[in-house]
Amino acid sequence: MIYTDEEMNRFFSKVKKTDSCWLWTAGSFQGGYGAISFHNHLMKAHRVSWEIYHKRTIPKGMLVLHDCPNGDNPKC
Repeated sequence: MIYTDEEMNRFFSKVKKTDSCWLWTAGSFQGGYGAISFHNHLMKAHRVSWEIYHKRTIPKGMLVLHDCPNGDNPKC
C-alpha cells in the first residue's frame, strides 16, 4: 500500500523516537503490537512502518518482524 503524506504524518504522530527504538504510543492489539487503521482496515504498526519505508505493499506470504535492540518489545 502506498501512503499519502497525510497518512504518514498520522502514523508518525503516534511514534516516539528514542536513540534505540521507535516506540508506538497509540492503541495496540492484544499482545502489545501497535495498531492503526487505514482505509477501514486495522493494521499492525510494524507492518505499516515497513510499507512506508520500502514504498510498496508487503509481498503476499512475507513475514515482517520487528527487531528491538532492547529485547522483545512489541511496542518497538
